[in-house]
Parts: sequence; structure tokens; C-alpha cells
Amino acid sequence: MINIKPFKALRPKKELYSSIVSLPYDVLTDDECREITLKNPLSFLNIIRSEVNFNKDIDPYSDVVYEKAKSNLDMFIKKGYLIQDEKPYLYVYRLKKDNISQIGFISAVSANDYDKGLIKKHEETRIDKVNDRIKHIDTVNAHTGFVFLTYRSKEELNKILDDIQKTDVEVDFTTDDNVTHTLWVIRDDKLINKIVEEFKKISCLYIADGHHRSVAASSIAKKRQGNNKENIKERESNYFLSIIFPHNCLNILSYNRAIKDLNGMSIEEFLKKIENNFIIKKESPNYDNDGFKPDSTKKIGMYLDGQWYLLIPKNNIIEQDPVSSLDVSILQKYIIDPILNIRDLRKDKRIDFIGGIRGTSFLKKIVDSGEYKVSFSIYPTSIEQLMEVADAGELMPPKSTWFEPKPRSGLAIHLLDE
Repeated sequence: MINIKPFKALRPKKELYSSIVSLPYDVLTDDECREITLKNPLSFLNIIRSEVNFNKDIDPYSDVVYEKAKSNLDMFIKKGYLIQDEKPYLYVYRLKKDNISQIGFISAVSANDYDKGLIKKHEETRIDKVNDRIKHIDTVNAHTGFVFLTYRSKEELNKILDDIQKTDVEVDFTTDDNVTHTLWVIRDDKLINKIVEEFKKISCLYIADGHHRSVAASSIAKKRQGNNKENIKERESNYFLSIIFPHNCLNILSYNRAIKDLNGMSIEEFLKKIENNFIIKKESPNYDNDGFKPDSTKKIGMYLDGQWYLLIPKNNIIEQDPVSSLDVSILQKYIIDPILNIRDLRKDKRIDFIGGIRGTSFLKKIVDSGEYKVSFSIYPTSIEQLMEVADAGELMPPKSTWFEPKPRSGLAIHLLDE
């Protein structure tokens, strides 16, 4: 049984939505954030990446940065850029780009459900990133970014989403990346109660993106609960901000890899070692000008020394386990770890992860520049594979999925208890 509830969202003034909302805090570089906020002082990045208000040498985890985030949020409220709804509502949010349409519910979700394992994870978290989110939430007294959740598509909820799309919209705007964002506010108490009850019939949710935010929200709930058990179910700090999509409308792109050196090997030696477990074929570009994109699972693209290759795992290394069978796992187990000697994907500075939104031609570009020695393009992990891994209680390798388009931060903010 999944527990969601309506909440009084803090939202941009209608005419300011397109100016305020931003990409999530963890998908932009420091330079990109600074460039955006320099051009647009209303960007929500001033709150979720407030280090941009200081010199570049500032420690982004220092107290003054979190305090600046809080003062910026207070200023946005005081100046009327952000306005809180008078009553608790649920919201419906749709993102459209080209032929992709993702639509789901914005709500507050129980942190206790996360603690019980009813909200399933598929990735490990890093303590430094969790602590960053805890400190940010605690200082600004709000959840400023969505935990991106999904559920196995349900007919009753699908019908509600379809019906809502036929009603008047609250706001509709298009961002610079050609994504159209549409928001509906569900004010009808009867419909709100129906949606809440329908979610109670769902056995579990899956985290698509936002593992660190989920752990942080759980920690904040416990911290603020303390020994005070009064009205625990209704306290805002016991819930976290979420956007919940049916699984069959989600779009997952590749999360590709780029490596800075060949671990002391020549190109010939490197290819020879790969050949022990893979069939290697030279390929011509087949995607976005001069990139190469695998057309199915159990195929991995590799760009090395001006040439694209197709790597096909030999049958003896293919396993049926939900995690071991993933292409990202095969790449890690048989090339990145044993040949390139990169074991800790979270800490090793020799590897970088490139979101599929950049296209595979970007993988060629960064190798040709000399910054990287080899790059790998991977067929996207499916949402079904993600759920299979989570159901098995297992974890994927880091950076296995890239969801696109991404829900915008600042669209709705969940304020906690004073």
C-alpha cells in the first residue's frame, strides 16, 4: 500500500514559470550553472546550486552556501516570484518533446514507505551526496527537487490522467531544449481522495531518479520526528516531494562511458585483450552525424583511435541474472574492471559518464580531442530491466539509466514544518 497525500505547493507566479524552473541540481556543471544564472537571475539554480552566488573557489558544501540557498528562497517568496497554494492539492505534470510524452502525478509521498522497502531502489548511494541533500533540505526547510518515481501502469490511474488532460491547464510553457511543460492543479477533494485511494492499491513504487534525495528525505523525517509521535502521519517532514509516472510512458536513454587512458597498453594490446570475450567488428557511423549507436542489447559500441567498433559478447560470458545480464554490467565485468583496472566507478577519476542526451557523436568528439582515449556507447537499459533488478533486491552499476526529458526543479516545492 502506497501512501501519498496532497500538499500546499510553493509554485512560480504564472508568468514566471519559464524563467524560474531549471534542470535538476545534479545534471549541470558548475560552469553551466554560472552561465545560466548570469543570464537569468530568476533561475531556480540560485536555490539548488547557490554556490553560483560566490567565487569559483567556494566549497559547495560549506555552511554559507546552504544558508545562501535559504536566503534566496526567502527572497523569491518575499518578492512574489514564488507563491504557496492556499490548500493542499495534487498536481499533474506532463513533459512533451517530439514524439515523447511523459505524464504523472506530483504529490507528497510517505518517507515511511521508503523505509519499509515499498519504494524500491536500484542504485547505491554515496554518503557525501546524501549528506549534501540532508543539509540542503534541513537548511532551506523544503524539498526543492523531485524524487522521480514510477509504478506499473494501472488502468484506473491512466484514465484519471487521460481525463485531466481534457481540462483547463494551469500553465503551459516550452523551455530552451524544446520540451513543453504542462501543469494541471487538482483542486477537487473527491478526485484527490480517489487518487490517494488508488495509490493505496499499489504494492510498490520504483525510484527512477533521486536515490540520494530519497535517503535524505528519510533521514530528515527521522530527525524531525524525534520523540514526538503526535500527528506523525500528517507532518510534512514525514513526506517528500515526488513526481510519479506510469512505467510505460518513460523514456530511457543510454548512460555512456568515456575512459582517459588504456591502463598503459597499446591499442593493439587493448584490442587483443577485449577479443578474449568479445567478437570485434569495425563499424561506420550510424547515428547523429558521426556517432555509432547499438541497435539492440548484447551489443556495445566503442570508439578508439578514429574508428568505431561493435563489441558482441561471446555466449560463454552472457548470464541470466537481472544485474549480470545488463550491458553496463558486461562492459564493467569484462573490460572496464579487468582490462582498464577501473573498479570503483564512483571514485575513479579515469572514467566519466556521458548522458545519452549528448548523443554518440559527442563520444567521438571527446576522444578525438585527446581528453579521453576510448569511449563506449551502450544500448539503453529498459524500465522493465530496472524493475526486475529492484524486485530482486539487487543494485545496478552506477549510472545505468538516463531519463529524458527530465522534470524541472522549481515547478513545485514542498515546504516542511516550521
